[in-house]
Amino acid sequence: MTALTLLTVLALSSVSHAHAQPLQVGVFLAKDFSFRSYSPYENERILQDYLEAFAGGVALYFQEAMTPAINVSYIGSRKLTDEEERNILGIKGNDTDVVVKGTDAIKALMDLIVSNNDLVGSNNVFLVLTGYNITEEETKNEANANTLSFGDTSSSEESGKLDGSVDLKITSRSASRKNYLSNVGGVSQFGTICFTPAAIVQDFGSNFSGVANAAAQVANILGHVYNGTIPRRQCGDYDYALGGFHGDECSKIKELPRQESSDEYECLKDSVNAIGSKWMTPSMFYSHYRRDWPQCRTSYLNSVECTKPSKSTYQYSECRVSCCPKYKYIFLNPTINDIPAPDGENCDAQKICVGGKCVQNTTSVEGK
Repeated sequence: MTALTLLTVLALSSVSHAHAQPLQVGVFLAKDFSFRSYSPYENERILQDYLEAFAGGVALYFQEAMTPAINVSYIGSRKLTDEEERNILGIKGNDTDVVVKGTDAIKALMDLIVSNNDLVGSNNVFLVLTGYNITEEETKNEANANTLSFGDTSSSEESGKLDGSVDLKITSRSASRKNYLSNVGGVSQFGTICFTPAAIVQDFGSNFSGVANAAAQVANILGHVYNGTIPRRQCGDYDYALGGFHGDECSKIKELPRQESSDEYECLKDSVNAIGSKWMTPSMFYSHYRRDWPQCRTSYLNSVECTKPSKSTYQYSECRVSCCPKYKYIFLNPTINDIPAPDGENCDAQKICVGGKCVQNTTSVEGK
């Protein structure tokens, strides 16, 4: 092959790669009891619009320039059944202070996916929304050293155990927030797209607080196919050997195929059955329900957006919204807090807010 021929082949290959068809990902949202309880939207139509806008917000995180491009679409929602909640969330009895052990939840979700022909091996992510905190903890069998008894027949008879037996207890799947790892906001397994794509994310069903975490979980599920800027798990050189959920995930990141053309990712070329408006976003949601459900009210009770003169043509040029108390005082009108402007809000010409940052709008999303 001559040098000219080689250059021609490389050029054609580059053009072909640059114009590769976008990969498709569907997002199906499952709501647990806590999500539905926290959400202020008692009207089912409003809640459905919220879920559609939630998925639209996730899609905005994938609008960055990538090859191949990744399209994320909303494909539906449903409530978790009581049995699914018990299995996924690990709720025992009448637990009220629940922390979801994410590793256990993912295992339960794997079982759910495998039993569903429409999800297993597909490009549709089954994403559970919960109001509970989520850790990367896992249930383990633990020996209770305090119950060890040697040669004391009376105590063994009273307890119903043989001498020298060990009282094995199962650490509760749902445990007090005081005793376990910090809240991670969401959990999924790296590179499980086209196999068992599932995740669990914390969101309160009110102000899209879980959108960024949901986008991170979808990116994680995509594995090495995703090469964008959404932050994902950081692994040290030897973290894969640590064990536990973090070690297992780092091992997958190290070992899984890195070519998006791998046969393992063929499902991403399949179309998805998207429903609703293609570009429903959090910004559109608040624009539609501005009178009854303005953003500050859904973030802080009895608050309203502060009235401040804008120095820019765009009200949210800094992608921030200041919330003030609804009831003003003569000498005091403090700002409660600044919150990110809704994802999809216009912040400049051809730019929109995503995750509190003003970024290039590559999807022709209108914030108003």
